[in-house]
Amino acid sequence: TIASGVNIEPRIEIVCEPETREDEFLGFKFTIYTGNSELEVLNIVSWLDSSRADDLFIYDDLPAPNETKELMYTVDPAFTQYEIEIVVMDSKGDFVSDYCLWNKDS
Repeated sequence: TIASGVNIEPRIEIVCEPETREDEFLGFKFTIYTGNSELEVLNIVSWLDSSRADDLFIYDDLPAPNETKELMYTVDPAFTQYEIEIVVMDSKGDFVSDYCLWNKDS
């Protein structure tokens, strides 16, 4: 018997190396893979220099089932340490998260 691969839905991936944008802010790219389920919410929690900065809940403009969407989370470049956790939950109650810790001096 051959076991088939396990398909985990949804998935999320943060690129933990920011880009400097034209407006001088730092942008952390992340990609959402929906799989075949409907996404309900995207939650972004961030800490800048170990102080909690944001707790964003996004319900609109999420990718549809079987779509992939690349987004960017923009932060002030004045800090030395950035922690970002992104959680996505689908209509079945399945959720997945990714975490990034980035230091300017690294």
